[in-house]
Amino acid sequence: MNFKYNFVLIVLAVCSLLIFSGCTNESDKVITAPKSIGGVLDLTDWDFEKDGIIPLDGEWEFYWEEMLEWSDFQSHIPVKTGNIYVPGSWNKYKIDGKKLSSNGYATYRLTVVTSSTSNTLALKIPRIFTAYSLWSNDGLLVSSGKIAKNKEGMVPQYYPKIVTLNPNGTTFQLIVQVSNFSHRSGGILESIKLGTERQIIMARENKLALELLLFGCLMIMGIYHIVLFSFRKKNLSPLYFGVYCVLIAIRTLFVGEIFFIQLFPDFNWELQHKIQTLTFYAGVPIFATFVNSVFTDEFPKSALKFSQAAGALFCLLVLLTPARIFTYFNPLYQVITLIVIIFVVRSFILACARKRSGALIFTIGGLFFILTALNDIVFLSIPFNDNNLPYLRYIIVTGNLSSLGLIILVFSQSIMLAANFSKAFSQVEVMSEQLIIADKQKNTLLSSLEDKVRERTMDLEESNRQLESVCKNLSLMERTRKDLLTSISHDLRTPMTLIRGYTEAFLDDMVNNKEDQKKYLKLIHNKIIGLSNLTDNIFELSQLESREIKLELQKVSMADIMAKLDSKYRYDVENAGLNYIVEIPDEALDYIYIDINQMDRVFSNLIYNAIKHTPKGSITVTSSLSGDYVLYCISDTGKGISHDDIPYVFDRFYTGSKSRNSSSSGGGLGLAIVKEIVEYHGGSVRVKSTPNEGSSFIVTISRSLELL
Repeated sequence: MNFKYNFVLIVLAVCSLLIFSGCTNESDKVITAPKSIGGVLDLTDWDFEKDGIIPLDGEWEFYWEEMLEWSDFQSHIPVKTGNIYVPGSWNKYKIDGKKLSSNGYATYRLTVVTSSTSNTLALKIPRIFTAYSLWSNDGLLVSSGKIAKNKEGMVPQYYPKIVTLNPNGTTFQLIVQVSNFSHRSGGILESIKLGTERQIIMARENKLALELLLFGCLMIMGIYHIVLFSFRKKNLSPLYFGVYCVLIAIRTLFVGEIFFIQLFPDFNWELQHKIQTLTFYAGVPIFATFVNSVFTDEFPKSALKFSQAAGALFCLLVLLTPARIFTYFNPLYQVITLIVIIFVVRSFILACARKRSGALIFTIGGLFFILTALNDIVFLSIPFNDNNLPYLRYIIVTGNLSSLGLIILVFSQSIMLAANFSKAFSQVEVMSEQLIIADKQKNTLLSSLEDKVRERTMDLEESNRQLESVCKNLSLMERTRKDLLTSISHDLRTPMTLIRGYTEAFLDDMVNNKEDQKKYLKLIHNKIIGLSNLTDNIFELSQLESREIKLELQKVSMADIMAKLDSKYRYDVENAGLNYIVEIPDEALDYIYIDINQMDRVFSNLIYNAIKHTPKGSITVTSSLSGDYVLYCISDTGKGISHDDIPYVFDRFYTGSKSRNSSSSGGGLGLAIVKEIVEYHGGSVRVKSTPNEGSSFIVTISRSLELL
């Protein structure tokens, strides 16, 4: 068994090395290739036959809001805006200290100096965002989409192409006219590559063959797992994995060489981009669901619900908005994906630690897939495309590797599936032998049947009692769930209604002014951040209530605590126009045991609540000793709380007329979190208040470890 296990691990490692070895070689060439400086690339020492294909990376001449052809540079010398690094977007390029917008048009120019023209050269043109025309000494060479100086006249298109060069000498120019009014990033984001015609065509054919091979493998494996699920519907993991393989197979046709557009060149660009994005947005929650179905006890249900909710929300955003809008939210979803990946890796580690069946093999394949997914996320991220990061580009030389990583995961999944079938067959054999033995013992067992029935009856009665207890607990949980849903519905409904209204305004072309568009997009962004803060608070509160968060108790001087409260919040209080008084008695030289970070959250919520509900006057913080307990009091001279509201101020989502249960970010959970943290420390919190005179929140904490 150990020999077979080690053999499988070796095969996985060898396959992975073979797949990724090509990427390493390519990165070595990229780091050693010369870069253009000041718009000139010197290739006099570059032998295309020996050194191979070279990316035309480096500084290109940049002419913002100019549509210049080759002839324009012959009649006069246009004034260039500056030099811009390629590959990279023009979004962060600054003119007079002001960053450029993604919407606009520009001309790129590069002069290439070679040592010989004996070989026919060719260019490999990648996706350029989002329409371009390429000129050289011979005139117009190739174009994709339709360039224009405005959104109405431009037609975007992603169509990687190859074009042959026939320079008359050793020096030639490349002039690229680019326009973009359809995407959040504009410019040449991927490397244009130069080589002999044979090298360029062979490289493209090899890459295209690999992509079609990946598409075929993933599509076949996806359909296979879906059919496998149809025979045994109790196990949902083959269904999730099959659907995910089909999604990534479809995505393979829309990235890289974009084979789908080569089949249908007139396919709508907007629909193409939506399909490409939806395969990513929908793939993340589906993959998380698959991992949860394999390692149910290791993958948190909260993380699963988070990924599913985020995926559904962002898919809806793609369906309802054009690319120029939903592409602005790609960075946020990439962060969400990274969070989900952390939980996936955590589940892998726990499964291996708990020695789940097939966990190690599955983890190896899963980690390879995650590494390729991280490569693609970085390759498509804003910092990577908007900045000149040569060291990172040395590591991340190409995107769209997740399909390769998924093949490794498919291999490990197949091995795991075969192992499970083998184990099931072995269990059937063992059970058959046990049945034979049981049949021989039947007569002996019949003689004691009455005793067994009596014993089973007693066990059944005990089970019924336990079941009744479980039913009561479930009923309580159901009531709690309904109360929670009822409480948060109001907090979710208002921002969601606003987001829907703004997006419908965009869809109905009611907002055409660019400044208004930015204003409404910012409002949508703020509402989404508010919803994210609400879910974070709910998640934190649930962790506190279930005691999933472990306290890290430290011995802290009371004087240090009061000094920190003085220094940390004085600016915010005084900036709100209030007096801030922190009184430190002599007893404050004693010490207590607390979790500093958690208690800081308590004081932060109470002080900021006091600021929010105190229009003028002061906020006072005091501490005192009472036997084995320390009392902290945060008092204000604000509006106070009505007597009807006081019993409910620590309830989650309470929305009384003068409710104080909120934090600076809203959501009705601030004081509920305070109550949970304090009680977790073995203490208590209460409130005294007089309407129109002020409120006092008293926090009581035990000084002794034995009382915690």
